Amino acid sequence: MKIQPHKFISAALLGVLFGLYIHHTYLHWNRLGRAAFLEHEAHRFDRYMAVVAPPASSVLGGLSTSLAIVCAYELISLGLAKIINSRSSAGQNS
Repeated sequence: MKIQPHKFISAALLGVLFGLYIHHTYLHWNRLGRAAFLEHEAHRFDRYMAVVAPPASSVLGGLSTSLAIVCAYELISLGLAKIINSRSSAGQNS
């Protein structure tokens, strides 16, 4: 099985971006403090989890999120493939 470099790079790039987002969130709540975090979570629980949403909305939310992530992955992969192919073909022409 041949590993395509643009697929690997795009998956790694999305992983790095997600890791940076998580780190930013940790820094944000560290700066605001424990009390602000617990207040935010209590409000979030009251708004989203105390009232059960219909299963269809949960399924559609999960589906749209998955679709967005897959589309982002494929677009990044497509862009990287074009960049890699143009550089390799330019190197062969020289």
